[in-house]
Amino acid sequence: LARLLDIPSLRCVVRGDELVSPGASLADLDYQAKPDDIALIQYTSGSTGDPKGVTLTHRNLVANVRAIGYGVGVRPGDVVVSWLPLYHDMGLIGCWLFSIYFGLELAAISPVAFLRRPERWLWMFHHHSGTLSPAPNFGYELCVRKIKDKDLEGLDLSSWRVALNGAEPIHPGTLDGFIERFSRYGFRRESMMPVYGLAENSVALSFSPRDTAPRIDVVDRSTFELCGEARPARESGGVFRLDGAAEATGNLRFVSSGRALPAHEIRIVDHNGDLLGDRREGQVQFRGVSAMQGYYRNPAATRAAMDGDWYRSGDLGYWAEGDLFITGRHKDLIIRAGRNVHPQELEKLAAEVAGVRQGCVAAFSVPDREAGTERVVIVAETREKDPQRRRDIAADVKRRVGAGAISPDVVMVVSSNMIPKTPSGKLQRDA
Repeated sequence: LARLLDIPSLRCVVRGDELVSPGASLADLDYQAKPDDIALIQYTSGSTGDPKGVTLTHRNLVANVRAIGYGVGVRPGDVVVSWLPLYHDMGLIGCWLFSIYFGLELAAISPVAFLRRPERWLWMFHHHSGTLSPAPNFGYELCVRKIKDKDLEGLDLSSWRVALNGAEPIHPGTLDGFIERFSRYGFRRESMMPVYGLAENSVALSFSPRDTAPRIDVVDRSTFELCGEARPARESGGVFRLDGAAEATGNLRFVSSGRALPAHEIRIVDHNGDLLGDRREGQVQFRGVSAMQGYYRNPAATRAAMDGDWYRSGDLGYWAEGDLFITGRHKDLIIRAGRNVHPQELEKLAAEVAGVRQGCVAAFSVPDREAGTERVVIVAETREKDPQRRRDIAADVKRRVGAGAISPDVVMVVSSNMIPKTPSGKLQRDA
């Protein structure tokens, strides 16, 4: 069987009825779990290294589910709508366990059904009077770009109370586009709720406030990249509520993830572990009742993840007016001429070029040992087959990214599905 399934470590498969001794019943096997017993081990996506098993107890899970309930203001009549897979923490904990704990109706479709026809997700709100649903940013982007108007005739989204957006970088343009397009079908701007979380904290850590439009911070690009200071851009006056305004040239926009959920804390520190003040970018750390017990059978990784009794998230961010703004992953930073450039910014610019597949661009740096520096590389997927057309796309990407941020040293245009991703769809830039 191990050879058949290509799982060398598999010893045997045991059926449930084989665990019951002759004459016994399943009721005899009833086990009352204790709060601090291990409930499950969920593996990180491995976007920046080898996947590690996050050990979570029943206490961790229940605490996180309760915190999510507080964040969304759960109601007895809520209906959860989901297409997320159960191997994704947002799908397993944020949808399924959440629905079970609060006794809510759950309407679900498979991820494949959503990807083939994303309008199915929206129609589930119409048919089931759905009120709550989480999804990563690309799910909302897919709805904006792929659904045709004729497939939305008669659609009513007015019951959708909270649309959680998290699990990956949140793009202001996606929020703009989704709200603008689907407001005509009853979707409210105030329903969009950017959130932040990670597997090491079960799933959820910070939520934006309910019934408020997403908050976007417009900061000066040069000051941010050179000094790590999120100085408000002159055009914006600082943090403002989403109004569909286009990004000003030379500025960056970051989405607020709100504040820590009850019984959780977040802090931002520099590389020495010292606390940073308002609008200073640093490393995001957290602690609270949902935090993991450690990485399963990996004490070295557990020690590396700890700073006293705080956990290192691996993410970068800053505070502004009491809200958390996530700016990127620490290990993904690209350093060019003293500037700290986030790859998401380069990927966003490259994706604006005609012929480039949305969500299928990776930007990273590789060492140039001869020059003693690092080279900036962009890999972009396309469905174009013609070699000349691919060369034209590469040239357009280099011009677009160079004009908007920094000039890449190498641009590679490749076929679809060439860029490695995690099972949850995150880019694996290290790979």
